[in-house]
Amino acid sequence: MEKTNRVCGVFFRQDKKANLTAPSLGFTMRRPVRAFWPAKRNVRSTLFFSYLFLILLTMAFMTVFSYFYTAKALTGTAIKALNDLSAKMVEAMDTELFKMNTVSVAVVSSDVIRQLLRERATIPFSQPGSDASLRRYRNTVRIADVIQTIIGPYKPVPQVKVYDLQGELIGGGLFGEAARVRAFDVPWLSGMDLTSGTKHFSLPHKDSILGRIFPADQDQNYISLYRTCFDEYGSTLGVVEVEQFTNTIFRGMSSGSSRVVVFDAAGVSLLPYRGALAPPVSTALRNSADGRIITLREQGTGRDEIATVDSSGESEWRVAVLQEKRLLLKPVRDFTTIILLFGLVLLLGSTLIAARLAARLTVPLRAIRDALKGLDWNTVSQEFSSRPLSSLNELEELQLAFQNMQRKLRESMDEALEARAHEVQATLLALQSQMDPHFIYNMLTTIGIMAEEGMGGEISETVANMTHLLRYISSGESSTASIEEEVEYARRYMACMKLRFRDDMSYDISIATDLLKVRVPKLIIQPIIENAMKYGMRSRPPWHLSINGEESGGRWKISIRDNGPGFDAVQLNRLRKVIEIRMKSPPDPALSISGMGLLNISTRLRIFYGDEATYRVENNPTVGAAIIIGGTCEPKTILLGHRR
Repeated sequence: MEKTNRVCGVFFRQDKKANLTAPSLGFTMRRPVRAFWPAKRNVRSTLFFSYLFLILLTMAFMTVFSYFYTAKALTGTAIKALNDLSAKMVEAMDTELFKMNTVSVAVVSSDVIRQLLRERATIPFSQPGSDASLRRYRNTVRIADVIQTIIGPYKPVPQVKVYDLQGELIGGGLFGEAARVRAFDVPWLSGMDLTSGTKHFSLPHKDSILGRIFPADQDQNYISLYRTCFDEYGSTLGVVEVEQFTNTIFRGMSSGSSRVVVFDAAGVSLLPYRGALAPPVSTALRNSADGRIITLREQGTGRDEIATVDSSGESEWRVAVLQEKRLLLKPVRDFTTIILLFGLVLLLGSTLIAARLAARLTVPLRAIRDALKGLDWNTVSQEFSSRPLSSLNELEELQLAFQNMQRKLRESMDEALEARAHEVQATLLALQSQMDPHFIYNMLTTIGIMAEEGMGGEISETVANMTHLLRYISSGESSTASIEEEVEYARRYMACMKLRFRDDMSYDISIATDLLKVRVPKLIIQPIIENAMKYGMRSRPPWHLSINGEESGGRWKISIRDNGPGFDAVQLNRLRKVIEIRMKSPPDPALSISGMGLLNISTRLRIFYGDEATYRVENNPTVGAAIIIGGTCEPKTILLGHRR
């Protein structure tokens, strides 16, 4: 009689006659056994123990390798995260400083502000109610209004102050009045060089004027950017100060376990601010190169800290982010514990499940990985195979999730393309719908004068021309028109102007017949003519405008020339640089619609013709200015970086 027992997954058969116990792997062991393991093992057991040894050796090696490799990677990741955090903080701070600088430049470069400061310097101080006092009050109101206009409705900065040379300041923003305060009496402005036109930043300070007006903000700290305002001859007109809340500039400068220090070129700590007489930051931080990791010992606790320093691009400030070394390397220690525990569990279970899982998981996962790896603009619209890759529910759900993600991504991209296309279309239609109201007022006045003089024929012709102009710009059916329509619109516009200026103005139009049917962006010729008349008529009459168009090699070109004073050399160079930047940059569908100026036309040509658009501004060889526009006879509109 035989008995069969199972111990540790191996079957044993007991033979009562021989009183021997030996392992059975599917057949009966007849020979006596001198130990637990037989002297000669069969093929199955040999393969089993050989594979087990290889798996154990491989897993041990991989565990050790993974520990050292991942520990190093985690350390590098932690240091990179510290650098990234520092860079983001500097970027956020520079954004606020850039806003302050933009406002200050807008104020000091404002011709209106300069004119008002010159006018203010000629108004003496006098008793309230006098004529001089009233003029000074009106001057103050106008300066404050201009400052409010520059700040705009979104108020990137809370306060702008203009200090004149007579000992008064005029505020715009939270405080919009005048006060008797000399610039050199302000602590953070004392000692400034009025001959320097560069920007300067103050230390954090309190504003007593704003504190009295807004008691809730009397404990607020401000940082000021100030620069000197000059007239066109280099003479000093005053000092412009732009204030911003310290909390706004240093917003986001706290990050859990990290410590942030902002200091200036003199080593004075601005965040946290302990006063101008406080000890400067450590020499190691001040002399550290940007992005370099250094180790410091904190004076208060004696703990080692890892620090990185980045410089501001808008000021001479530097931002240091410090973190305790033990906290920075905590993920490495946590990973050590996890990898050891995980390694033990993996070594015990891998011998039983590795082979089976490899076959069932590797193939379908590889297919999904390949699909994800090859996902791009061209393949996103292709349908993923709907055939199940595996019988496992999770993999099937993953496949379905990928298909759903691909479908949603395709829909989102289609919606984005359509939305941006509508945005471009809406912008172009908004641009073409503008007409200078002064033109309409002047023409109505001219019609009234002709009516008094009994000029019925001229009135009829003028009304017909204006009707055509208004109907043309109010038509929203398309943002494009033929050159014939554009030229006809320009001709009627000049006919109206000719009627107004009579013999003082003349014009001629010469357009090649082959160009008349070419489609171009709507309203690209008349705004140039309007601009030429606005600036070209500054010289003495007679004034003459010439429009010429030609076609060559599948491209069209139209030049508009006048006999005015031409462009100033400085203005011409500045205009060319701006146009060059616009013509080389990707078109922005959200371009400004605040006017039909020369720059907007260059942007519209860029949208319509891409890199093949032509837009040149130049002076004629003898007298006057010229603007040349052009493109291909077939539009090549760019949208979202792709041509169609």
